[in-house]
Amino acid sequence: MCGEKNVRRNIMNQILRRFRKGVCTVTAFACVLANLLPVTPALAQEEEAAMGRYLETQVQLPEEFFIRDIVRTSEGCLRMIGTDEEGYAMYDSCDGGVTWEKAAGLSEVSGDDYFLSMILNPVGGGAGILLEGSDDGGAESEADLNCSFVSFDAEGNTQKTPMDDGIGMILRFSGQGQLLGLSYNSGVSVLDGETGAISSTITSATVDMIGACGNEVLLLGESELLRYDMTTGEPIMRDDALDEALYAQGGSYMVATTFGTAIAMTEDEEGRLCYSTRNGIFSHMMGGSVVEQVVDGKLSSLSDPNVLFLGMAVLNQNFYVAVANGSETQLLRYEYDADVPSTPQKELNVYSLRESGAVRQAAVLFQKKYPDVYVNYKIGMTGDDGVTVSDALRTLNTDILAGNGPDVLILDEMSVDTYVRQGLLADLSDIVSEIQGSDGILENVARVYESDGILPAVPAKFGMLVAAGDPEMIGSVEGFDSLAGLAAQAGVLATYDVVSMGEILYRNCAGSWKNEDQTINQEKLSEFIKGVNTIARVYRENASEKTLEKIDGYQNGIYATWVMMDHYSSTMADDISLGILDLLSETKVKLGSLNSTMAYAGLCSINQKTGACKASLLSVQQSDVFLPYCVMGILNTAKEQESAKDFVKYMLSFEGQMQNKNNGFSVNVKSLEEEIYTNTYGIDDNGGYTVSSSQIDEEGMMMDIELTYIWPSVEELDALYEMAKQVSVAADLERVQHDVIIEELERCLNGEIGEDEAINTIMQKMNLYLAE
Repeated sequence: MCGEKNVRRNIMNQILRRFRKGVCTVTAFACVLANLLPVTPALAQEEEAAMGRYLETQVQLPEEFFIRDIVRTSEGCLRMIGTDEEGYAMYDSCDGGVTWEKAAGLSEVSGDDYFLSMILNPVGGGAGILLEGSDDGGAESEADLNCSFVSFDAEGNTQKTPMDDGIGMILRFSGQGQLLGLSYNSGVSVLDGETGAISSTITSATVDMIGACGNEVLLLGESELLRYDMTTGEPIMRDDALDEALYAQGGSYMVATTFGTAIAMTEDEEGRLCYSTRNGIFSHMMGGSVVEQVVDGKLSSLSDPNVLFLGMAVLNQNFYVAVANGSETQLLRYEYDADVPSTPQKELNVYSLRESGAVRQAAVLFQKKYPDVYVNYKIGMTGDDGVTVSDALRTLNTDILAGNGPDVLILDEMSVDTYVRQGLLADLSDIVSEIQGSDGILENVARVYESDGILPAVPAKFGMLVAAGDPEMIGSVEGFDSLAGLAAQAGVLATYDVVSMGEILYRNCAGSWKNEDQTINQEKLSEFIKGVNTIARVYRENASEKTLEKIDGYQNGIYATWVMMDHYSSTMADDISLGILDLLSETKVKLGSLNSTMAYAGLCSINQKTGACKASLLSVQQSDVFLPYCVMGILNTAKEQESAKDFVKYMLSFEGQMQNKNNGFSVNVKSLEEEIYTNTYGIDDNGGYTVSSSQIDEEGMMMDIELTYIWPSVEELDALYEMAKQVSVAADLERVQHDVIIEELERCLNGEIGEDEAINTIMQKMNLYLAE
């Protein structure tokens, strides 16, 4: 159980240890942005294509530069601030970002210091909120944290003033250089630009984001925009056009991370408000009746689910947007080109049952590579419309039969065999062979669906089902009986794993249940139901009172269960890294999926600390099982066959695979070897990333657990690569079958029905489903 101390410590570990090195990882904030999707653009008719569009390019930044903000200066140049190899610095460009010259470094500010907020003043200088911890670089609680307001001039001279209300404060400069502050304690205020002291209070209302245009203060609340006169503090009447543009599609601007926001705002040379969101770039004259969409987010990197906004500037009607994307920052330039069609002339339809961040990001980058193609990514189940898996599949299959199916089908949670037997999928052999010839391909994974020389589907990524922990114990794991033997020993299996055992083992076992006619093998199913039930029963019989209370807590929804987490992330809910600290308390063995080298580094770090932690492939009803992610197929009826092939090829390319290194291992060998052997996580032999937790032991005592990640040895990395080359059986993750079986298994585990009734009910439901 994690306490308040755990929360604070985790926050500070991330801020003080990771951000000091200039590495900012964007987290689950992408879920907040998922509602900000733009309307599908109408495609241009080829014979009468309207011409002219803003095209995106990435500005080359100085070496090792990590951007925090950008402005247009009064001299008509661009100025940005961030960190370079020497610390915090400002750079200028007077040629639109082609070249950069270092203007100044910040005096008396170390590169090891971390600014919670850092912004530039368009008329010169800037300000920030500097976070300082205890002498050892960490902080045990908020009481150990010190915040200072730091102002600096154009030459980098700084002035530091202690600030009590700095954590969580958002700073913004107006175009005329007035400083605004948003604090969840004191509301919105005009601040002194040198000391950060409150000059006047605009409102004490709680809002999510602050901006400025001219003499107006713009406050973005949960569902509406508030306008105030910056001088008088009086409210200004509603701007209907802007309000509707910002909130018509359910936009949310709540800040859920210390780095980056859901919107960036600035003024252009003529005083118009310009802003960027995942929907694109927009321009508006305050009080006017029109909000113009200058750049469609769907046709740019702005719609990437990993993107957060750092700052924005407009110069000569070119737009410059600074963004954070994963562990990197980028400066994107949007420049008008009159010689390209205003909208792409090809539409590539991509479909998946659920939203996939990897597919969404690939679509964005693919469009950047192929500007004449618009990728229309369609989701079968949004989670908000009450559509079930069966409903979504029925609609999809009806569309396919009517000739209105997608071009590319992401087959995750679908039955690949069903579409193969109906002859609906094209052969992807040539694409895989091309990747094999250029970068190499992990054939044991990429060709797993191959039959009779035809390759109808290929996974872009994969995870591995593993048992991790005590080497002797995990070496004995083979079948249900061995797991029941571990369950009988107190302190060996984690309670969460036992409660989630059906879900975890389903992934290993389900592929062994199919007969040749695709019906369920009742004998194999019976072995699974009875095996999981035995493990749960034996664990309960040998559990302490505290452990029984914890089991009841999971079953009654007090603690998050696999099912709850699966709703949030269907492929990563059993990631081995989620409960890795269990192996430092009273747990000897953990089961789950291994999806990244970072997760593996955690296991190796435990081994270096305890000398008793290894990982091996899990073997129960099947051996050498992997989890296929982003399984791609092209329909034979695809209207855009060539673009579909280009999309699949891009997803398998080195560039495409490296975009999601934490969401499964790559099937591209060049990318896989880069993921495994190249340390891009900022950890080394001395650590660099620490996780910690506070847990209550069997005696009811609070104990602190901490793990510093250390990069694995070459021998350990070789062992990981060998596991990747060993897996050869794709887990059956077809969702309808999964839901039927897990539902009845849960009823059995809860004592509502017996094992035989659960098995018979499953057989009846599955036979009925297969007969449809």
